Amino acid sequence: MYTTKEEAEARAEELGCSGFHEHMMDGETVYMPCSNMDDYTRITGQEHESEDNPSLTYAGKISSETDTEISTSTQQGKRLEEQALSSLEEIKAFTERIEDLALLRNSEKKTMSSKSTELLSKYLQGLNAIYNRLDDVLETHGYDEVSDDELFLEVQKNIFKNQ
Repeated sequence: MYTTKEEAEARAEELGCSGFHEHMMDGETVYMPCSNMDDYTRITGQEHESEDNPSLTYAGKISSETDTEISTSTQQGKRLEEQALSSLEEIKAFTERIEDLALLRNSEKKTMSSKSTELLSKYLQGLNAIYNRLDDVLETHGYDEVSDDELFLEVQKNIFKNQ
């Protein structure tokens, strides 16, 4: 939520929507990206907790399940970097599987089935929502300026190592 229309419109452009919409929070008007809440929710996966509570939460998020997943991951001793690389590998493998399916169907002069196309569309929407959530975390919590250069070099090294 932003205090100016201009900030909300700039964020809307980054998200791929346009305009802004208003909410009242503690007696003050605040501005959100996208011309309406439905568009914002569709793009980011975020929605208001309730009519009376303008705080944002992720649609369909069940905190106890999420907390359990985080706890399990931590208990297994998996470092954030390892989990990030593992997740990227899974996305890469799934993408390669979809590409192989599309090539196979193309060699048979066919397109992907409607079921596969629908699944892929939902998967893409999910990835976009995750991307937007991560983007919001970075925007909200910023970067550690002291180690940005070191972090950048480490990320670049890992990207090239995994290609």
